[in-house]
Amino acid sequence: MNEYQQSLELSPTTGLDVLNVRDFDARGDCEHLDSPAIQQAIDSCSQAGGGTVHVPNGQYVIGTIRLKANVTLHLAPEAVLLGSQRIEDYDELQAQGISIYRPSPDLRYRCAQCEPCRQGND
Repeated sequence: MNEYQQSLELSPTTGLDVLNVRDFDARGDCEHLDSPAIQQAIDSCSQAGGGTVHVPNGQYVIGTIRLKANVTLHLAPEAVLLGSQRIEDYDELQAQGISIYRPSPDLRYRCAQCEPCRQGND
């Protein structure tokens, strides 16, 4: 285990656990849908009272994920969340009785030096 991994075992600011999405079977291989694994990590972290969900380097294809209070989603410097191209990977939204889907396959989020930024089609 390298120093970076060791620093992620316990958050120094909150003392809360850090959960790695790979421990929930996220692959980050740009092929498999990783949103169920990422959501499971977020849910587990929330149920434990909060903490950090760490996304290591990789390209994670996701549909809908729902962030929760007291949970920080931490992306490693080379971690990328890619919106799935498949509409069925997104939860249905209800707006005034009309069912709609809101996929955003062109959105990419990166974390560079721990500052998240929104990227276009790069």
